[in-house]
Amino acid sequence: MILSVKTKSDNQNYNIFVSTGGKKFNPEFPTIIFLHGAGMDHTVWNLQSRYFAHRNFSVLAIDFPGNGRSNGKSLKSIEEMADWIPDVIKSVGIKLAILVGHSMGALVALECAARHKKLVRGICLIGVSAEMPVNEHLLNASQSDDPLAYDLVTSWSHSHFGHFGKTPVPGLSLMGGSIALMNSVPKGSLGIGLNACNSYQNGLSAAREVCCPTMCILGNEDKMTPSRKGEEIANAIQGAKTHLIKDCGHMIMLEQADECLLALKELFKDINIQN
Repeated sequence: MILSVKTKSDNQNYNIFVSTGGKKFNPEFPTIIFLHGAGMDHTVWNLQSRYFAHRNFSVLAIDFPGNGRSNGKSLKSIEEMADWIPDVIKSVGIKLAILVGHSMGALVALECAARHKKLVRGICLIGVSAEMPVNEHLLNASQSDDPLAYDLVTSWSHSHFGHFGKTPVPGLSLMGGSIALMNSVPKGSLGIGLNACNSYQNGLSAAREVCCPTMCILGNEDKMTPSRKGEEIANAIQGAKTHLIKDCGHMIMLEQADECLLALKELFKDINIQN
């Protein structure tokens, strides 16, 4: 599905690609907006988006502007992305949404929930940390579109589970799929996304402002956003829950898809949504 959404940075409408999980979007159903990480796109949510779309939810797995199949200029800060989400919500004629974000997308969900409380029904933060400093060599490589950046992100994002070829989906290569995805996204988007994460400093302050049901899903082998850092975010949000997954790195929704799904369903029960 294509949405026309205005970005405040240049006051232009851009065509934004969203996956609806294989079902037609229905504004009468509870809506989940899935937010991808830096250098990625909506496809990282294929398993989760399809599951909920076929169980009386409406799903929008978006490609951020300048990412995936969406046109326009990449949004350069977490704050700018967070202020763009309300325009997505309004563009489909709904009043509330649940935000599920991974890595950069988790920071966007966190900041959006703090800034736009009346629009956010609940948030799930996957692979999250109050600050996401990026290794200098990785940041430099990503900003010059050096393939080394794709290799570094792929290696550091997966636990031993992914490195040894184990996968919950037969025939799926976690490592190969990650590199292929980052090679397919528009040039420059990984560098812009990683720089946005590296520059963001408002995580704990935003967490203290969040007042909706919150779940933090963390991997015990996450090298990009260590689980202890995710727990700091959860502790700063009143009533937030954490779900720590064993044998799991940063790519939680792919490495341990089934347990990630169980944690998401737990969040939806907390906000009185049954599926």
